[in-house]
Amino acid sequence: MTIQEERKTMMRRALENRDLPLIEKNIGRDYVLHLADGTEIVGADQYVKFLNALVAAIPDIKYKVEDIVADGDIIAIRASFTGTNTGPLRGIPPTGRKVSIKEAFFFRWEGDKVVEEWSFINYMAPYAAARLGALTRAASRLDCQILAFTFQITAIDQRFFEATKFCDNWGASKPLIGTPSLIS
Repeated sequence: MTIQEERKTMMRRALENRDLPLIEKNIGRDYVLHLADGTEIVGADQYVKFLNALVAAIPDIKYKVEDIVADGDIIAIRASFTGTNTGPLRGIPPTGRKVSIKEAFFFRWEGDKVVEEWSFINYMAPYAAARLGALTRAASRLDCQILAFTFQITAIDQRFFEATKFCDNWGASKPLIGTPSLIS
């Protein structure tokens, strides 16, 4: 078995079995987690606290690894998780509802330790689905505006119009195309 295959097997086992001790054993002391919103969790101790907070917010969390790919020192994972949101999650009050969220991770290894992770997840998805308050609707509108803006930048006009229809279906305002805050 190659080193990449061993790493993939370990990562799948750690996620799908929610094996926190296995995760702790395989992360470097100076571990850095980059979240999609720009937040960085620095240090193995802080990362473990972050994972424990996630498990406290969704105690029955269950990951399913959909795809896992290794290239050199990078492992890419596409996964989904389900569980019941019974505790606060990153400052957002619990909903008491079952959530199902898709996530993509990229892990960088140095030797036998994972030292860096990029996580792409929309923590607002369950709140948008439940249509909880103005903050959630604003976040959904911002997601739609960013999505539409991204499509415009790539000059795929048809997809831009599809994104606009998607936003309209969510009750969001028209995308803010060319807004300086989205460009800078």
